[in-house]
Amino acid sequence: MFKKITDERIMEKNLKMFRTLYLVQTAGIIIVLLLHVIEHGFFELTSTPVWYVFIITTIVYAYLQMDISVDNEENDKAPSKYSYGIGFIISLVIAAIIAFVVLADNPMLVKLLAMALLFIATFTPFAFVLFLKNKKAKDLHDE
Repeated sequence: MFKKITDERIMEKNLKMFRTLYLVQTAGIIIVLLLHVIEHGFFELTSTPVWYVFIITTIVYAYLQMDISVDNEENDKAPSKYSYGIGFIISLVIAAIIAFVVLADNPMLVKLLAMALLFIATFTPFAFVLFLKNKKAKDLHDE
């Protein structure tokens, strides 16, 4: 049914087409979200499913972009074995500071939940980049 594309020029043209489609789709989503804000107010923005589609596609795009950035780096050596520990501590400190300063008036349970979510949000991308760097270094070492 579908034929695999082997010509590099056609593959590059196809990738450019998908990039253009993604940009048009993202612009459309942003326009729909802006109209929703104008009609219902800023605080109702997260009540629409389009908001979640926009956030999920943005996160996926960011992770895919991280993969490309790591492949494009000049440094081919693996990160230090202490990098995960340092990233863990830094992420924990950032999450604790933000949770306890911003949510100072809230109960301790809310602060701890916010801290856990912020920790996950800050440590996950860091760990993913380190994983990609280790994988790249291992692949280059195996060759």
